[in-house]
Amino acid sequence: MARITLGPALCRRNMNRTPSQKNFRLAPKQGLWILLAVAACLRLYMVLLDRNILLDQGLIQDDAFYYYEIARYFLTSGVTSFDGINLTNGFHPLWQAICLPIFYFWQGDLPLRIMLGLASLLDLISIALLYRILKQLSCHVWVALAGAAIFALHGTIIRTWFNGLETALHIATLLLFLTTYLRLVALQTLSLRQHLLLGVLAAIAFLARTDSAVIIGVMLTFFYAPLLLRAEMRPPFASAGILLFILSPWLLWNLFQFGSIVQVSGQITGGVWLTGGSQSISQPFYIDILQGAWASFNPLGNVVKKLFIPFPIPDWYGYLFIVPLFFLIQICLKKDAHFALSLRQLSPFLFGVLLLFFYTPG
Repeated sequence: MARITLGPALCRRNMNRTPSQKNFRLAPKQGLWILLAVAACLRLYMVLLDRNILLDQGLIQDDAFYYYEIARYFLTSGVTSFDGINLTNGFHPLWQAICLPIFYFWQGDLPLRIMLGLASLLDLISIALLYRILKQLSCHVWVALAGAAIFALHGTIIRTWFNGLETALHIATLLLFLTTYLRLVALQTLSLRQHLLLGVLAAIAFLARTDSAVIIGVMLTFFYAPLLLRAEMRPPFASAGILLFILSPWLLWNLFQFGSIVQVSGQITGGVWLTGGSQSISQPFYIDILQGAWASFNPLGNVVKKLFIPFPIPDWYGYLFIVPLFFLIQICLKKDAHFALSLRQLSPFLFGVLLLFFYTPG
């Protein structure tokens, strides 16, 4: 454990304290446990709310019930369908797989409570992972604790991820992948086992939410590009091999059953407005990206606005908060070499998130 050296003035002031005053000091790890306890109480309260309140307040999204219906039809007839007639692949496989045993053993409202409770537990794991990531990137435990507190207590974030969908699982698995990525990227040499671990975690994050492939693909490209340029083929092929091995049943089932490895809900088509309505057309990927970037302008501002402004204003006002944030980052880059290194390590993840946001603006 690293020893912290205090200056003379601080040491003299600390010597004048009574024993009770010396002991009354909150350590960052204790602060994290308190934060997790408060976050758990908030989520437990929401789990135990009346079902009508959960629905009326929009805490559970309608799409969540597609998972529950698909689970029921699969358990009774062995088909993936939400109406008993048409087959569907419009779900994310890992969350759907978790639903199956819960709906097999329990009936009524209890499966819903269990799913929400599981999502709450995943939220707590995400809070701890976020704390660890921010601590590694900033080297300031209280900065990490503040960031984790926003995640744990902010109403907008809680409502977004406490929705009965795969969101909590998606965030937890993606943060786990990011935690491992940042730890490995800082090492000089890696064992084959560590490369395999990265591939396994990438596969789990993909199965939790398949459009994570955009983020994962960008991060793995940045991670393995230097090795490929040096003709070191074994590590990237090992990671890609275990990744494809885990994903192959899901991808092949989609390909042979529906004609594409992408779910119906993930096949993006452009929209052209015509007289009397709109018509969907297929178009190249780069057109989707450009249209997505344009369509994301107001929603991105809305995200920033909801995080920082508690009263209603136009969505684009959220961009006013990005300007001082940009200059703050520039100041930190000039004054803190560790911050600059951390931002470089995190940049593939941020670029992947931005690319995903532009591609799926809705």
